[in-house]
Amino acid sequence: MALILIPITFTNQHTPLLAVWLLIMIIPVMSIAGKNNFELSIKELRDNYPFMASDIIIERLKEENKDYFVFTYSFTTMNKKMSGLLVYPKKNPLGVILCFRGYSPNKGYYTGKGSQNTMKYYATHEYMAISLDFFGYGSSDDFVLENSHFSRYIMAISAVELYKSLNEKSILNKINKVVIEYPKNFFMWGHSNGGQVAITATEILGERIAITLWEPVSKPWPYSMTHYIKDNIEEGKELREWIKNIFEKDYDTNSYSLLYNVNLIADGSAIQLHQGTKDYAVPISWSNDFEAAIKKDNETRQNKIIFNYYIYKGADHNISQNWYEALNRDILFFKSF
Repeated sequence: MALILIPITFTNQHTPLLAVWLLIMIIPVMSIAGKNNFELSIKELRDNYPFMASDIIIERLKEENKDYFVFTYSFTTMNKKMSGLLVYPKKNPLGVILCFRGYSPNKGYYTGKGSQNTMKYYATHEYMAISLDFFGYGSSDDFVLENSHFSRYIMAISAVELYKSLNEKSILNKINKVVIEYPKNFFMWGHSNGGQVAITATEILGERIAITLWEPVSKPWPYSMTHYIKDNIEEGKELREWIKNIFEKDYDTNSYSLLYNVNLIADGSAIQLHQGTKDYAVPISWSNDFEAAIKKDNETRQNKIIFNYYIYKGADHNISQNWYEALNRDILFFKSF
C-alpha cells in the first residue's frame, strides 16, 4: 500500500474530529487502490469499483424492416468508447435484453456478429435488444491491460456500466426521428464466454434479474481459459505458469470464480440455461456444475433463484438444430418473470 501525505490546514475548533474522519475515509480507498481496479475480485468489484453511467449515442441506422430498427451506437465505459448494436422494435418494447456474445477473432468481425440474429428474433417479439462489441472490436477503443490475462474477466465491468447507463441515462438519437423509449425491465442473454460475462455481471449487480445462458463458460476463471489454448503449446505454458506462480499465490482464487459467488445473485432472480450434448467448446459438465452450485446455494435461501435447465441431445455450440425452440423458450421465460 502506497503512503500518501496530504498537507491540510485546519482553522477551527473541529480540527481533531475532522482529522480522524479523513483518516477513516482514506485508508479503505488506499487499501483497495493497492490492487489494480481491474484486478478486483467479484465482491470487491461489487463493493468498491467506481461504476459510471453514460449517455448512449446512436451513430448509424444499419437496417429497418416492418418489425424493427437496427442501429449502431456507442457509450463510455471505463473512460473509453465502446460500440455495439441496438435492435429496437416498432411496437412498444416489453423490456430490454442486454446481449453478450462469445469469443470472436478480430479479423472479419463486424458489430453484432455472434448476437444479431438472436437480437432480431427478440425484437420481433417486442423486446429491445442491445449488445456490446467489447474493446478492440467494431469502433470501440482499444484497452490494453498491464496484465492481459484479466482482459476477459473485466468484460463484466462494461456489462454493468451498460446496465447502469440504460437505467440512469438516455439514448440519444439524432439519426432519425425515432424516439427510443423503453421500460426499466431488464434481462440478459449470454452465449459461451458471453455467458460468463452475464453471470459475473449479475453477481456484481446484486439486483433481481432474469438471464438466459446459451452454453455458458461457467468453469471458474482463469482456469476456463486453459481449455481454449490447450493446443497452443507456448501460450498454454505461459498461462499455466501465470496461474500457478502468480494467480494462485497472490490472489484468493475462489473470489474470482462465478461458481463460488452465486450467493451474490439477488433473491428471486431467474436463470435459464441451454446446453447441447455435442458442444465441444463448452463441455456439458461445466453447465452441470453450475446447476449444482445454484441448487446448493438455494438450500439456504428463502426466496430462491428460479433455475430452468434444458439439454438438447446432439446440439452443437450454437444449438443450431434447436435454435427456434430455445428462442421461444426464452420469450416465454422473459414474459413469465
